[in-house]
Amino acid sequence: AVPAAAPLPGLATIGAMTRLFTPANQHLVELIASGTVHSVAELAKRRHRAESNVSRTLSKFVALGVVSMEPGEGRAKVPRLLVQSLDCRLDLATGRVEVLE
Repeated sequence: AVPAAAPLPGLATIGAMTRLFTPANQHLVELIASGTVHSVAELAKRRHRAESNVSRTLSKFVALGVVSMEPGEGRAKVPRLLVQSLDCRLDLATGRVEVLE
């Protein structure tokens, strides 16, 4: 879990959070939450996105503590949703974001 008021590496601004939580990325989270995804490759195929693109996005979700990557069949990694929601504090004057526990 992300500690209270933790700065987010690479996601410390409102703009960065907005770029991460796009509708396309929200669809990734929805599929992961469904529990029907068995690999990053399958997730990419189901969303019609390049596997490298999905992998980069998932690494950002992992850094944020939203998703974990578990061993799957063979060399596959299976994304698992760790949290259903995030509470954040937005500093409107500076544009900084803190995740609250």
